[in-house]
Amino acid sequence: MNVFKRKFAGFAGYVLVWLTCIFVAIRFVESRPLEVLAQSTTGFLFAVALSGIAYAAISLFLAVAWLVILTYAENRHLPSSVCISAYAQSQIAKYFPGNVFHFVGRHMLGRRIGLSHHSQILAVGLESVGLIAAAASL
Repeated sequence: MNVFKRKFAGFAGYVLVWLTCIFVAIRFVESRPLEVLAQSTTGFLFAVALSGIAYAAISLFLAVAWLVILTYAENRHLPSSVCISAYAQSQIAKYFPGNVFHFVGRHMLGRRIGLSHHSQILAVGLESVGLIAAAASL
């Protein structure tokens, strides 16, 4: 990828992250959180906090699964912290309407750290199949 395309892709990524943050903030304000907080018990707020921690832990499992698939597809050792960080960084884009931008962001970050298109497409495909299977089982 030439320098101009790389800089443009990086800039587009930053814009997407900021747009996502703005979108989430607007949705948060529209949901009237202060009214909910004012009427909430300590137990409810504790449960919400624990749910956030559980969500982060579950996301870590997904990041590790992504790393395992990539390691198999690339047929080489990949730095765990770098790959998990790329997975985590792309997750904010999940909340932008369309629900595909986290895949795009992850692919761009993966290319930046030297992952092949083939291995990333395989990882997204297997991730999608796994998520569909999990949803169908419920």
